[in-house]
Amino acid sequence: MAYQGQYLLACNAMGITYYNPIADAKANLVHPKRPPEIFQLFAATTSLSGVGAKLAAVLEKRVGSYVIDVLRHLPIGLIDRRQRPALNAVVDGAIATIEILVIKHERPSRGTRRPYRVFCQNDTGELELVFFHAHNDYIAKQLPVGERRIVSGRVELFQGRVQMAHPDHIVAPEQSDTMPLLEPVYPLTAGLTPKMFRRTIGDALTRLPDLPEWIPAPIMAEHNWPNFADAMRAVHTPQSEADILPTSPARARLAFDELLANQLALKMVRQQASDTAPGRCFAPPGELVATLKAGLPFAMTTAQQHAINEITADQAAPKR
Repeated sequence: MAYQGQYLLACNAMGITYYNPIADAKANLVHPKRPPEIFQLFAATTSLSGVGAKLAAVLEKRVGSYVIDVLRHLPIGLIDRRQRPALNAVVDGAIATIEILVIKHERPSRGTRRPYRVFCQNDTGELELVFFHAHNDYIAKQLPVGERRIVSGRVELFQGRVQMAHPDHIVAPEQSDTMPLLEPVYPLTAGLTPKMFRRTIGDALTRLPDLPEWIPAPIMAEHNWPNFADAMRAVHTPQSEADILPTSPARARLAFDELLANQLALKMVRQQASDTAPGRCFAPPGELVATLKAGLPFAMTTAQQHAINEITADQAAPKR
């Protein structure tokens, strides 16, 4: 992936030791060796918990093949599940988290296109949970009659009734801490669900190494930027819509990393090319340039003459 080359070449600026190709370039044209400090970032996605060959193929298509690619797949939105409105005061179309008591199940007759409905209530009103193309046994297990559950999803008002179609989360009250109240939204693809990707991201975040800071301290202080590992954790745990913006400190820092890595990579590639491949020396006597200058209807400025001198020197140099 593109990030792999950038990070390998940028390690020199981080103070991480690896084999320097420029020092031995005249003998062998080689690529930088990957420093051990970042081995885990370039492990295959199959090294992450719950990622087998099938899911890895899906990730490769949409995200990438390495752990660093997963970490660089940033959220594009945020779902706030902290609102717990009364059922008689819900806002149509809003995300709500509600604790309810399961009253009864209404299974559709075989061959009909009616949805599976679960009727629930609490002290503030009634709620219908609606499931299309449902697996009856799964719903019965998730929402047993007579049990209390916490459900979270988008509520809608339909013919005066409060409904929630396919809740995003269904948990028992004693397991409420397992439900994320602030949930980042990622761009996904077929075969990659939000739950799968959250689990994958969670494991990828544990692989972040503690790298030396490579951005000058005055720049870090001026922009209030976190270090690399903290920035990566922050972009995957946004606390508000402002944290999703490109101008947020964590995102801005990672964007600066990418730009700096690109510039360092280009400089190293150019340096390597200059030291290993000889240039073609071109040193004409200069009559044509002199004739051109003499024919100009104006005197050349100092800057223009300086530019011509630089070009002439580059052409005559034995290196690229």
